[in-house]
Amino acid sequence: MFEKKRMHPISVILFILKNIKDAVLPIIFMFILGGSGEDASTLDLLFRFGIPSVIIFFTIISGIINWFRFTYWIEDEELRIEHGLFVRKKRYIPFERIQSISVTEGLLQQIFGLAKITVETAGGALDESEAQLIAIKKEEAENIQSYIKKSKKKQSIPTEASGEQMATIAIDTSISDEEPVDIIYQASMKNIFLLAITSGGAIGVITAVIAFFSQFDELIPYEKIYTEAQLFIASSISLFIILSLFIIVFAYLIAIVQTMLKYYDYKVEKTEKNLIISHGLLEKRKITVPFHRIQGIEIIENPLRRLFGYVTFQVINEGGTDMEEPGKVIICPLIKKQEITAIVKSCLPDYQVDVELGTLPDRAKIRYMLRPAYVISIPVIIGGYFLRPFGWLLLVLIPLSMLFGYQSYRGAGWNMSGHQLTLRSRWIQTRTFYTFKNRIQSLEISKNWFQRRKSLGTIYSHVMSGSGRVADLDESVAKAIYQWYSRTDAE
Repeated sequence: MFEKKRMHPISVILFILKNIKDAVLPIIFMFILGGSGEDASTLDLLFRFGIPSVIIFFTIISGIINWFRFTYWIEDEELRIEHGLFVRKKRYIPFERIQSISVTEGLLQQIFGLAKITVETAGGALDESEAQLIAIKKEEAENIQSYIKKSKKKQSIPTEASGEQMATIAIDTSISDEEPVDIIYQASMKNIFLLAITSGGAIGVITAVIAFFSQFDELIPYEKIYTEAQLFIASSISLFIILSLFIIVFAYLIAIVQTMLKYYDYKVEKTEKNLIISHGLLEKRKITVPFHRIQGIEIIENPLRRLFGYVTFQVINEGGTDMEEPGKVIICPLIKKQEITAIVKSCLPDYQVDVELGTLPDRAKIRYMLRPAYVISIPVIIGGYFLRPFGWLLLVLIPLSMLFGYQSYRGAGWNMSGHQLTLRSRWIQTRTFYTFKNRIQSLEISKNWFQRRKSLGTIYSHVMSGSGRVADLDESVAKAIYQWYSRTDAE
């Protein structure tokens, strides 16, 4: 651990795959730009095969060089990394700056008994890790993780031993002094399947495909394709409907499989100071969330999952890169609403999630009802005009949107209990945000001209990596929340 080491040779493949992924658009661009057929010129063939071949060749060479020049070691309470293709870069990360280390195992890592380490530091970007060791022995990854944790605990203890002696002691004690672990949540296959079928991932799959091909709008003859598609639809409307349904169902099945593989064996464990979330089949992920870094919690109610009585529970974490949404970590991706209180008490007992929420004033109701109607009224009128006579049936969407706004009005609420602030808002999803006064970085009240006329205001509560809001609160309630936040304990 204290001598310079290179990562496992399999990291060459990982470097190459990453480089090819970054270069895939230029490769496809050159391949499409080149001509085809018997009339293709030498220049066309160069664009079609020559340049992509050169790009792939250099990605392979750069992957090998990156592996050869990438070294890491621990020295003087620092994780040190040297790397660089042409320019030698040195990165020294002091242990006191390290906030957390996550260990994950992708498919290649699992095959060779390896792991990937991601280091997160204080003040680092939310969407970018400070350092990654993408392929090292699993035992070594665990030793590095344990050693850094032990060293951070021992930093305040004076010693006359050398750095290497201290490190050896820390590793030995980490093996024999494991923290007790309690499993507080484990998702069943039934819950994972329900999560998959209610995730809406099919839309993401179709959107990703459309976004990918939209990059080549100047190269692909979309007008010709569109014209031929019109002829196809006109000649066989039933076949077109069947084909469209097949594409949607196929994308939906892909999304279900992706979600089930991702959340396979989902488990949340609790130690004295951390929450540990692990899941995944093809890529095993393990995320450690220290309790002192949790800024707040959120309970999210998806409209489809609400029909089955399920919610999602997540924490707002200070920083973090190894997650879907930077700064937020899902604890329970799918759990019965009536079980959420017990789960929160088992891992974060200071939070009270079963508080009674205050409602919004009646004068805010019309604002909630009109807000979505404003958004869709112009598209509905334009659609009704161009699709007449049946297009005017779209006008029914306006009262439906007002009903949706009324449900949003009923779903919003607030609560102040001791040092805890609760804000609930509802749009497509219902989000209930809980945080403590000492975690709030800023709290603000905004009022536009229309709100002032009705003595209403919108309150925003910001914590590191997250926020909550409620629109159209009674002005006196908004002021009371602001005074609660401004008042110190001594007062």
